[in-house]
Amino acid sequence: MVTWKAAGMGVLGLLLFSLELWAQSDPVLVQRLAEINEQAAAQARAGQHDEAARLFQASLLLQELDISYLNLGRSLALAGRCEEALDAYEQALHAPPCHDPSPEEIARVVARYRAELPEQCGATLTFDCEPGSEVAIDDGAWVACASARLLVEPGRRRLRARSAWGAELSYELSLVGLEQQQIVLHFGAAPTPEVQIVEHTRWFEAPATWSDPLLWGGISLGLGASCLLSALLVEVLMVNPVFERYQVAARTGDAATFEALRGPLDDLQPVNQGLVIGGSILTGIGTIIIVLALSGFFDEDLSEPVAWGLGDERGMGWSWRW
Repeated sequence: MVTWKAAGMGVLGLLLFSLELWAQSDPVLVQRLAEINEQAAAQARAGQHDEAARLFQASLLLQELDISYLNLGRSLALAGRCEEALDAYEQALHAPPCHDPSPEEIARVVARYRAELPEQCGATLTFDCEPGSEVAIDDGAWVACASARLLVEPGRRRLRARSAWGAELSYELSLVGLEQQQIVLHFGAAPTPEVQIVEHTRWFEAPATWSDPLLWGGISLGLGASCLLSALLVEVLMVNPVFERYQVAARTGDAATFEALRGPLDDLQPVNQGLVIGGSILTGIGTIIIVLALSGFFDEDLSEPVAWGLGDERGMGWSWRW
């Protein structure tokens, strides 16, 4: 029979129950388990909870027992590895039991340890924020908000945030251990730079709108030029080849070809004439509008300087969700 003692472990809050291994167990295995667990207990008493957890995990590789999972969970919790501790406590409820303590006692201790976790473990904060912003907890260092995943001690904490353009905000949080919060930060629009008063002329400073004569003049001129170019292409590529064949048929007395080409010529020539006339009209109108606009015919009286001012509006908002 091998007994794992818990001398001095009450101070650390780590329970090591005395247990009896099965009589038919391998004596060498029993001795090895006892040594590993005694080393783990010594590490826990020294406050080396990560090392204690590693040793308890080594013990479990040799033999799975509910008491070993319980001790592993306690060491992980004291090391701040709370999610792993929860997994270990769950395993303790389903692992093979030892003779002493009983599974019922293991379950009662697991329930008590789980209830203590919110006081031992931190809350996890993640953020959804604007590029370039930073966050800090209480008086801690600033960290980039976009990549921040902060483990924060439970209790009342002050969250500070600042934007890329210098706006800052502060918010009080009340955190519970093992809690997970995603916080959305919104600072509002960046302040508009100050704009000085300048003198200007409307046609140069103001962007073109659908009521701008220069815009309509340019459109008309462009359409006219497109029509004239199309008329030239129709004349060169379509009318001229057909007309040359038409003349050859007339000279040679080829009546069939002569009659066959008359129809396409009668169709193409009106189209070409329409493009020439329309293009000429649009080009003329566009030219006249542009000349009048540049001469100031359509302008309002801009003899006085005009002040272009932009309001200095800025703001920040805060929203959060669980």
